[in-house]
Amino acid sequence: MRVFKSEEVFDGDCGIGIRKQTDAGGFGVHMHEFVEIVYISKGRGVHCIDDTAYPVKRGDLLFINYRQTHSFDACSQMEYYNIFMKPEFISTELINQENAFEMLTLTMFEEFRASFDAGSPMVRFAGAEIRLIESIIAGILDEHTNKKIGYKVMLKSYMTALITHTFRKMSLVQEENERVRLEEVLRYIEENCEQKLTLGMLAEQCFYNPSYFSRMFKEYSGVTLTDFIHASRIKKACELLEKTTLTVESIGFGVGYSDKTMFYRQFKKRMGMLPSAFRK
Repeated sequence: MRVFKSEEVFDGDCGIGIRKQTDAGGFGVHMHEFVEIVYISKGRGVHCIDDTAYPVKRGDLLFINYRQTHSFDACSQMEYYNIFMKPEFISTELINQENAFEMLTLTMFEEFRASFDAGSPMVRFAGAEIRLIESIIAGILDEHTNKKIGYKVMLKSYMTALITHTFRKMSLVQEENERVRLEEVLRYIEENCEQKLTLGMLAEQCFYNPSYFSRMFKEYSGVTLTDFIHASRIKKACELLEKTTLTVESIGFGVGYSDKTMFYRQFKKRMGMLPSAFRK
């Protein structure tokens, strides 16, 4: 397997490289001793990173970490940019700058990279986002090609903008995924409130650790998990009291309360009256 060395793509001590390429075929499995960002500007294809395939088209950006295996096949004439970055570029260059580069401290970059490692290494831009990203990449290519006075500073500025916009987009996608997962959990609780529901079990459904899930749940729903479970049970109890002739005790047991006293306490707390009074 081909391993690309840093000296093959970097000029001097800049720490950033870029190539605009057109391909109608593809490239076999290889890896790099540097970080690579691939942006698709035209056509379609399939990129494989560590044996996982990602269909790509214009607006897609892939983050390929050092020592990850990588290959691609172009389904049509594909135009793309390979942007190369030495890992130490972030830690030795950007963190020593002033507030303009504050977001890209080593800690932020590690979080950024870890997020890609944990999930998809691809971000999909659309509409005006594409024009913005392509203008930034055009700036990187121009500065790297022409090397005018101050080009290293400009390259760092453009790379900061590219990584920051990518990080923001990735964060929005993550927030939307969290919203969908939490909606599914809320629905699951309402439909299965009579069962024994635990923080650990529900957190596992979302692939979160319990403390993070508990915090996210309250931020999203406005109440604690325990309160939401009780509210769902009492709501179901009210429906049964109105629509059936089941005894109050059996309804309490049927919605998840093995302790009759707890059922009465939660019902009165939320409805302002006992179940028998509600039924009348």
